[in-house]
Amino acid sequence: MFTLMSEPLYWLNDDRCRVAANVGNKAAALAQLTLSRYHVPLGFAITVDALAEITDCTNNASSLFSDIREALKQLPRPWIARSSATVEDSETASFAGMFTSVLGLMTEDSVLDALRIIAGSKHNPALIKYALSKQIESKQIRVAALIQALVVPEASGVAFSRHPRTFENKIVIEATIGLADILVDGSVSPDLISVLPDGEITVERVGSKTSKSVFEYEHLVRVHTTSSEQRALSISLVTARTIATILQSIERDLGRPQDIEWAQASGKIFVVQSRSITTPPRIPLT
Repeated sequence: MFTLMSEPLYWLNDDRCRVAANVGNKAAALAQLTLSRYHVPLGFAITVDALAEITDCTNNASSLFSDIREALKQLPRPWIARSSATVEDSETASFAGMFTSVLGLMTEDSVLDALRIIAGSKHNPALIKYALSKQIESKQIRVAALIQALVVPEASGVAFSRHPRTFENKIVIEATIGLADILVDGSVSPDLISVLPDGEITVERVGSKTSKSVFEYEHLVRVHTTSSEQRALSISLVTARTIATILQSIERDLGRPQDIEWAQASGKIFVVQSRSITTPPRIPLT
């Protein structure tokens, strides 16, 4: 049995949250960006040891539940619960989409249920197969969790600080209306914008955004986009240049080309994930 750490939760603005061995790579990277004053949604990490205590239903679990409930009171609703494994988002293995995320949580009990789902996702056969292809044994996979306020954006997407196929020095942005879960699962073909380091736009391509993911009446729903939404880019070219500038800065700070997930809300660009480029893009990139 794992030995429980003295503090099972670390907020992203806590320097101790940068230790990936305790909170996983995703949370550690976001803690680094939070401390570097990028816009990162407020949240906290549940350590690998604490999540193990919860899923193993040890005597400490009830105390942990109490700690989590108290932390949630400081976090605006709705919430998102995400995995933060010690093996994902690394320099050699992304595990993109293989661990579970649960969006639009409104109750404390739903968060606790989501944590159990996240912990169990490491047993996914596809995940184990991918791990073995990267010479990672299942016993090496330890999972922490990340609970954040869910940014409800006007637009969101992913962006690469280098072309992910050719590794050219250009920023490639994929964007869609609303939440990016609809992009990540392949339900829409997103807009594509390519930006050179000096801010020159070299590609503008409108995707077939026939639907969007939005949070309405305390529920995450998918609705049809209007014809005008389908014909226009999800973001302005000014916003695209802003994302490019942020991404170049993150690459410098983290020391490697980055693949980020971003969200535009309230006049800000929030960074909701940052990892080294290790996987091919979701759509053909120009």
